Amino acid sequence: MDNASKEVERWQGVITDLNQKRETAEGRVDSLVKRKSSLALRAHTGDEKARKKLAARNAELLTDRQGLEDLAEAVRQAEAELAGAQEALAVEQEAERLRVLSGLAMERVKASAVVDQRCQALAHALASYFSIGDQIYRHIGSGDVSFGAKVRSTGRADGAVAHHLDSFLGCITRIPKDSRDGPTLEAMEEAQLARLLINPDKADEIAGMNPAGNPTGEPERSAA
Repeated sequence: MDNASKEVERWQGVITDLNQKRETAEGRVDSLVKRKSSLALRAHTGDEKARKKLAARNAELLTDRQGLEDLAEAVRQAEAELAGAQEALAVEQEAERLRVLSGLAMERVKASAVVDQRCQALAHALASYFSIGDQIYRHIGSGDVSFGAKVRSTGRADGAVAHHLDSFLGCITRIPKDSRDGPTLEAMEEAQLARLLINPDKADEIAGMNPAGNPTGEPERSAA
C-alpha cells in the first residue's frame, strides 16, 4: 500500500509542477500580447523596424501558445495517471479492509464456539443442581418445614437464574437435553458473518470488483 500511496503523491506533485509552469507560460503570453499591441500601428504604417519587432513577437507568441497547448495536454495526461493511481490505492485499501474484517469475523466465530461450550457446561451444571435440589426436597421429612421452604425458595431462585440467562442468550434454550435441539451461537454467527469470511488471498480480487466502502465484502451484483 505504501507504493500505491507514493504513486498518488508523485502524480499530485507532477500536476502541481505542470500547473505552475502553465501559469508562468500564460503570464508570458499575456505580456507578449501587450508588448506587440504597441507595435501594430507602426508596423503597418511603414515603420520597418517596428514591423520586424512585431514579426519576432508574433513568432514568440505562436511558440508560447503552442507550449501552453502542450502543457494543457500534459496536465490532462497527468490527471489521468493520478486517477489510475488513486483507483489502484483504493483497491489496495479495500483489500486490506476485507482482510481485517475477515480476520475479525473468524475471531468472532471462534469466540462464539467458546461461548457455546461454556453455556452448555453451565446448562448441564444447572440441570445437575436442579436435579440434586429436587432429590433433597423429596427426601426431606415432614417435620423439616422450614428447611423445605428454603429449598423451595432456592428452586424458585434457580428458575430466575435460568430466566436471566435466557434473556441474554436467546439462542441457548433453558437447560437443553440435547445441544442439537436448537441452533448454536457459533452457527448463527457463521451465518451472519458469512459474507465477511473470505479467503484473505482472494481479498485483492474481491476488492477489485467492489465499490469502495461496501460494508459486506460481497462483490457488487449486476443490475440485470
